Amino acid sequence: MTTRVLITGVNGFVGTHMCNYLLNKNIQVLGTGRSDSCKIKHKNLQYVKCDLLDSSSVKLLVEMNSFESIIHAAGENNASQSWNDPQMTVKTNAIGTLHLLDALRKKPKAHLKNIVVVSSSHEYGKMETTDKISETFLTVPASPYGWSKYLQTSIAEMYAKSYGFPIVIARTFNLIGPGSQGVCAQFARQVAQIENGLQSPLLMVGNTTVSRDFLDVRDAVEAYWKLLNMHLPAPGEVFNICRGTSYQISEIANKFHKISQTPFAVMVDPKLYSNNEPLTITGNNEKLCNMIDWIPKIELEVSIRDMLLEWRSLTNASRKAGEKN
Repeated sequence: MTTRVLITGVNGFVGTHMCNYLLNKNIQVLGTGRSDSCKIKHKNLQYVKCDLLDSSSVKLLVEMNSFESIIHAAGENNASQSWNDPQMTVKTNAIGTLHLLDALRKKPKAHLKNIVVVSSSHEYGKMETTDKISETFLTVPASPYGWSKYLQTSIAEMYAKSYGFPIVIARTFNLIGPGSQGVCAQFARQVAQIENGLQSPLLMVGNTTVSRDFLDVRDAVEAYWKLLNMHLPAPGEVFNICRGTSYQISEIANKFHKISQTPFAVMVDPKLYSNNEPLTITGNNEKLCNMIDWIPKIELEVSIRDMLLEWRSLTNASRKAGEKN
């Protein structure tokens, strides 16, 4: 059993959930991030500030600390914003990964059990297919973010196949849950504001006809943990992390409508449409489920409820703070 895990990007959406998951298992965690401090405070968590774009800082992190396994979750993850700053997106996701893996290559006696690199289904790009996307599908990225994750995966595969690093690529589809920033979280924020009278009763949405494979982040981190502890079939193996079922955005809006405390109408705003957006994305998780004892457990309705509860709490706190001022 792994006893100390390095989590890069521990303050991020995935990193926070991954850290809490491991701490609940009484696993020692070494967390890194660009912030001065960690959001999580725990006796089994050591935090080290480290910018993966600073190769000397990464080298020092690796040289001065011991760990058996790595969850590499650091990086830029906003596909829409990547169009505005492709250089930073590529540097953070690709060069940051290069710095980490090369520092490990240069460390004497660095005996690692497994390294899980959290990548993205955006590597598949604009895949116009009604079939479930498996790991054998071509990767043809359609955004700067997709290309950055494709480069990240390529770098990880190089170190796996050229240097024998025990790397697993976790090609992750749309993650939702508390702390997320995607379309479902945007809906939750709007509904909470509508309930508090801070927004007119109109849920502003983009293209409601697209379908996405939404998986709760708490299911995803369990999959990462099991990948971290499995016997690798081959270094650099890729696994889809997904539910295996897709939902139209209109369905998501309807689910929020059912649990909202205030009725609202849905209004489509073309400005919210994304560039090069495929109509349907559904992942195939058969390879993952056949390799490890894992299935998605958290229903979509539970994820939506928990996101709305979080945004209700944040909105109420913000409103009360405003009233005091």
